[in-house]
Amino acid sequence: RGEMRNGTPGIVLEEGRDSGETNRILDSHKASDIIKEIKAIGIQGKINLNPQYINIDELDFDNYHINNERQHNVTEQEAKLFITQAKISTTTWNGRFENFYGEFGCVYVDVINKKIRTAYKKDEFTENIIRLIEVLSNYEK
Repeated sequence: RGEMRNGTPGIVLEEGRDSGETNRILDSHKASDIIKEIKAIGIQGKINLNPQYINIDELDFDNYHINNERQHNVTEQEAKLFITQAKISTTTWNGRFENFYGEFGCVYVDVINKKIRTAYKKDEFTENIIRLIEVLSNYEK
């Protein structure tokens, strides 16, 4: 369930979900309703109900920022797993960042510099992120 794509972590056949997970959303025609609910929570950026593909093998990990400055206690492996398990992603800052949101953690990737800029686990979710995950769970198969 999202941990592996096409049998290999972080590898997909095409942009978005692979053929084994093409749509977790119960009714795809309700996409606009889902996006409206997500926006009402306060989630910013372009909402991608099928998370954008990113090659996790190409990403650097900002350990100093994530673990020394912010003390999130997330390993590089955990952050990359959170990306592959993401339920949605958002595109922000005119495409510079792709933010991945999942049940167990969130990861913000600087796509221009190919760097995991921040990552945090479920126990640090804000109320908005908790509500986001609840909204998505309501629409899952």
